[in-house]
Amino acid sequence: KLNAKRVLLEGSLETSNVARVLLDLSETQQFSLFPGQIIAAEGVNSSGDIFTPTTVYQGAALPKKKTTPTQLLDLYFSGDADEAQAVDVFVATGPFTLGSDLLYTPLLDLIDVLRREKPDVIILLGPFVDVQSQLVADADLDVTFEQLYQDVIGKVAEVVMEELTQSQLIIIPSLRDVSHDFVFPQAPLKVMEHERIRFFSNPSTFMIQEVVFGVCSYDVLLDMTKQETARGCESDRMTRLANHLIEQRSYYPLSPPLPGMNFSHPHIDQTSMPVTPDVLILPSDLKHFIKNVNGTIVMNPGRLVKRNTGGTYGRMVVHAPRRNDIPEGKKGCFANVVDRTASTIVRI
Repeated sequence: KLNAKRVLLEGSLETSNVARVLLDLSETQQFSLFPGQIIAAEGVNSSGDIFTPTTVYQGAALPKKKTTPTQLLDLYFSGDADEAQAVDVFVATGPFTLGSDLLYTPLLDLIDVLRREKPDVIILLGPFVDVQSQLVADADLDVTFEQLYQDVIGKVAEVVMEELTQSQLIIIPSLRDVSHDFVFPQAPLKVMEHERIRFFSNPSTFMIQEVVFGVCSYDVLLDMTKQETARGCESDRMTRLANHLIEQRSYYPLSPPLPGMNFSHPHIDQTSMPVTPDVLILPSDLKHFIKNVNGTIVMNPGRLVKRNTGGTYGRMVVHAPRRNDIPEGKKGCFANVVDRTASTIVRI
């Protein structure tokens, strides 16, 4: 963990030839720091060996995407209708079966909920075949890992294709998926072709209607709790850590990565956020939560199975903007999903 008394500030190659200087944070009233963080500091370096900052600037978020009034009207309203349907999104993170078996009973329970609620979008995040499962670790299977993965995806895909004819299914892998590469960022793990089933990379940034979603199935929050040092911060820790990702514009801002995290540095650009998401989904073994972080809805939906018992999943309903709130003209406007979204964590 980063020690507040041994923090080094490293300059860029262009401006200081990667020179380093020790930070004396005794005069800094408020900070939250972790290894690899990009900051600006304002203070005094009278000796040339120790820099004493009075203020630490901890990042700058990218702007959010704007949508034109015409696009909003096309997305939510038709003709003279004053009301529009909301967008119902379910989010569930693996593992999807108990550690003592591979029957995937919690997944089947979730499928029953999907049949009943008929959401517009279903986002499933791995692991689907969990490397931490004892049966998987012992290879105590009658089929290959790939066949088991295809069977698990097939259980949900069949319901989406045949019964939930208005639903979209999004599949995102995990570093704990035994049938996939153990390297971050991860490519999609595609097993079929269908117009309403999409396989995305880990991490991913995508749009549902005009709302930008950012998703990372790796437990970056847990890694950051092990590395952060802070003083005088008003916000709670989870809000602060989630805000770091937004302000650092990265799904994994820690550098170097923690031991056991296989990070592919040649592909580091793929871990960057192209814009600040309206919704940021960060599954973690830490307690589930939903928070408003500077206008971004940050959700840790928990895991569908936790400690060999049923866990939780997330649900959010994004309502259409009121027609009177859509401005006239061609100038774009922000989604402002915080003001029109109802989110909850549900126990399976």
